[in-house]
Amino acid sequence: MILLDNQSTVDVFSNKGLLRDIRQAPNTCRISCNAGVVTTNLIGNLPGYPVPVWYHPEGIANILSLHRVLQHCRVQYDSGERGAAFHVTRTDGSVRDFRPSVSGLHYCDTGEFETVLVNTVAEKQGRY
Repeated sequence: MILLDNQSTVDVFSNKGLLRDIRQAPNTCRISCNAGVVTTNLIGNLPGYPVPVWYHPEGIANILSLHRVLQHCRVQYDSGERGAAFHVTRTDGSVRDFRPSVSGLHYCDTGEFETVLVNTVAEKQGRY
């Protein structure tokens, strides 16, 4: 699951299965959290999100900062829906809904979306 957090100032993921092209960043990010202060110098690409996110493999959550998402995507909040929801329109026009969990945190269940990744021999040969 991916949390949409209105108190976070960074996008940070712990699940490398959700990211592509994890690599070293040119700088380091210090994150203050419940565990104290952690640092990472790794970033990755979240498919459908226009900028890299921080990757912290020892983290416990996948978090998108609402403030940062608003810089790239349209976000609408509908409190009239069952349980209310944030509707995030991605740059490709698709919409992801972030609904409240039992504890009230808004999340998108990544298990709802299937991804098919295809690598061709020509693509692999082009890297050598």
